[in-house]
Amino acid sequence: EKVELNLDTFKSLLSDYQNRLTEGGVRQGSLMEKVESLYEETSSEAELVKQEQQDLQEQEKQLRELKSRINEVIARRESKAKAAARAESILATIQKNLNSSTTNF
Repeated sequence: EKVELNLDTFKSLLSDYQNRLTEGGVRQGSLMEKVESLYEETSSEAELVKQEQQDLQEQEKQLRELKSRINEVIARRESKAKAAARAESILATIQKNLNSSTTNF
């Protein structure tokens, strides 16, 4: 069976096909631009997350150092308080011994 196609129909079909190819290319280009944009956003977000993690790690380190210093200060104060209490106890014992020795003479 022989199919005949006139020139006008052929031109119309060819033009239609070229338009579809062009539209597909435009859509593909638009999609590629969106993919690139999303990639850039994702990369930027990843950098921000990485920087925030580093900042948090640094803050945790500083917090540990600060807690350590606070514990050292507390330990020194407790040590001084114990030493002062021992000194007061010794002085009280000496005072008591002096008072009892003067009454014995």
